[in-house]
Amino acid sequence: MPARLLMIGVVVAVLLALAGPAAGASDRLELSILVTPKEPHPDVFVLKGQVLAADGQPSRSGAYARSRAILQRRNCGSCKWFAFERFETDRDSRFKLHVPDLAPDEKKVCYRVKVPRSTEVERALSERHCVAPIQPTGG
Repeated sequence: MPARLLMIGVVVAVLLALAGPAAGASDRLELSILVTPKEPHPDVFVLKGQVLAADGQPSRSGAYARSRAILQRRNCGSCKWFAFERFETDRDSRFKLHVPDLAPDEKKVCYRVKVPRSTEVERALSERHCVAPIQPTGG
């Protein structure tokens, strides 16, 4: 009986050793995305930003440099987000994206930047930024 328990213990130990440590979320770098909307000229909209480590520091010497990200768009408040443009960050994990002006039939369009989850990083989303026409005030 003790030999049988020893054999079961050895089999369990071998299986655990082969499985290795589980790759958990703590193994991935957590990121935050800082986006600043700009309007350099009338009806010209730009989203400038940088991918940072979650603690607000540049992502470990450009750890997200020259990496893929997605500009997402939502056409109305109840609509779903969809991939509008795919782009890569520069060597400092920064980006600059031109956003089109509103079409005549659009009331409000919102944008955000998404870094997809990978083996190295967790999924990250920026705050949303919306473009809407200026409503004239009744005078």
